[in-house]
Amino acid sequence: MKDQPVEGRGRKRRRVKALVITASILGTAALAVVLAIALGVGHGEKAEKPEGDSQEEIMETYEEVKEQAEKAMQEMEDLSTEEATSHPETYEQDLQEAEEAFDELYRELEQATDYTVELGEEYMELYDYIWDYYDYLYDLTEQAAQEIDYLLALVPSLDQIQGLEETVKRLENLPKGGKLGELSTQLTKYAQQALSGVQSAKPPASMGASGEELTALFEELQSLAQKTAQSLAGGNTSAIQSLADEITSTIADIEGQLSSAAASLISSYEAVVGQLEAAIESALP
Repeated sequence: MKDQPVEGRGRKRRRVKALVITASILGTAALAVVLAIALGVGHGEKAEKPEGDSQEEIMETYEEVKEQAEKAMQEMEDLSTEEATSHPETYEQDLQEAEEAFDELYRELEQATDYTVELGEEYMELYDYIWDYYDYLYDLTEQAAQEIDYLLALVPSLDQIQGLEETVKRLENLPKGGKLGELSTQLTKYAQQALSGVQSAKPPASMGASGEELTALFEELQSLAQKTAQSLAGGNTSAIQSLADEITSTIADIEGQLSSAAASLISSYEAVVGQLEAAIESALP
């Protein structure tokens, strides 16, 4: 398939399923006309008839989309480990690679929906299942793109967390007479900047409550940093180790929350796509 620019994401997906159902009621003769409307023909675009409508060509197009979907989900799987979030620079690169994979999946889907237009009646059941597959992948691709954009927006906050972790380690290993005031200032600065970055990023609706939970963890981190700074200012060095442990634990929770977002997307993909692929296999003559 030739690459196309990714634009108007969701335009076709929102209308095509209902129109395909209408087409199946009207019959094969009306199918090409209805799908031409679904795919935007009639707005200055000229419909192009596919080169063929054989089962082999239908399945070849489907396999290409399926292969790209698996590749995109593999990129997301790389983000589902807590280790992935512990190195912000690598994490950002992994997110960008995942975003590119889903953009490519969207291009594949656009071309697949353009290509799979006219089919014989004997392939109608297979056709419906493949359209269900494409329709779900449109949803999945939009959801993944939104979540990746959100996670990319959090990378600066992860940089601040890394600075916070390093400051905590310095604090734990600080010899007597060390510059507590300097470290105290760094603690509160890193925690506040990390929280500000998260508060300015809007999580997509698909993440549900996990976006709010993530913000709550950053708020807890800031609170712990402030308590630590207050203890240092008051000379209560005995509480430092306990607070440092709490900060480390909260950071681990944040990394776990980020990795679970990717894991949730993968789980959703495997559950639904597995059923759709089984339905397609069962519909093959």
